[in-house]
Amino acid sequence: MWRVRAFSLIEILIAIAILAVLASLAIPQYRKFVYKSRQTEVRVILPAIAQAQDLRENEKGTYITCGFYPSAGDVSNTKQIWPEPNCFSENLHFSPKGGTYCVYAVAAGDFSTRPLGVFPTDGQEITPTPGIDITVIAKCDIDGDGKYAYFTITDESTEIKGPFGDDF
Repeated sequence: MWRVRAFSLIEILIAIAILAVLASLAIPQYRKFVYKSRQTEVRVILPAIAQAQDLRENEKGTYITCGFYPSAGDVSNTKQIWPEPNCFSENLHFSPKGGTYCVYAVAAGDFSTRPLGVFPTDGQEITPTPGIDITVIAKCDIDGDGKYAYFTITDESTEIKGPFGDDF
């Protein structure tokens, strides 16, 4: 006589309920991790671009603007590889390895508190003055809701400002 061993419906439902509870605890922690990692990207790359601008200003006497890279202002939820050559690699010798989640630009003028709607172009030479000459901008979808957050840093300050424009 063969005896078939199997799980009962109750046992399967209890296992599914336990998995659902564990997932409901894990998913918010995962989102928090993604949020923090993308903010860390911004906090590393913005000062690096600003420092590259300072080096260029010391060598050539001017800053330079760059449009949004790695794409034309489009932010993705996947890492984007920066195309070579680009304004950053040619003029600032800056190229992040492994891609970025955010897109970055350098605009002429002070957009440190109002970066929304700024669309800088490549190659505008900016002569340094005692005031704010350039703003480095990061545009990101930090929380994955399809709305953009902007972060900024200027040639006159090492303080990263933002996020601006997102609802999180």
